[in-house]
Amino acid sequence: MAFNISRKNNFLNISFPAALSYVDRAADETKKFLSSLGLERYAFNVVLGLREAMNNAVMSGCNQNQTKTITYHLQYGNDRLIMTVEDEGDGFDWQQYLGKEPPAHAESGRGLPIMEEYFEMIWFNEKGNKVVLVKLL
Repeated sequence: MAFNISRKNNFLNISFPAALSYVDRAADETKKFLSSLGLERYAFNVVLGLREAMNNAVMSGCNQNQTKTITYHLQYGNDRLIMTVEDEGDGFDWQQYLGKEPPAHAESGRGLPIMEEYFEMIWFNEKGNKVVLVKLL
């Protein structure tokens, strides 16, 4: 599988093998998409959350197994951006982490607090391998 992208009006869809090298490309495509909509002022927040979600999907969800796929959808409408990142991994128990700060000395665990800071709504599927982030504009 390769990096696949499709854009149509207010939708951006990307899928790629679970490798960190594709996260930068997805971030660049997201910046271009937001710019084409006149929403570049939201790029930092959106891309920061996107990187956290995708890095988690690649590293933890799929263990960098490039036979597994990461899918990403970004939709703009009704004064909001809705971003979905899903991986083919086993998921995780997101309830135990949501709303909690990692210990100050921890080397990981900052992704969810960052997403909570920059997005108004966060939703996980029950399995924990899909996250939906909503940014109100």
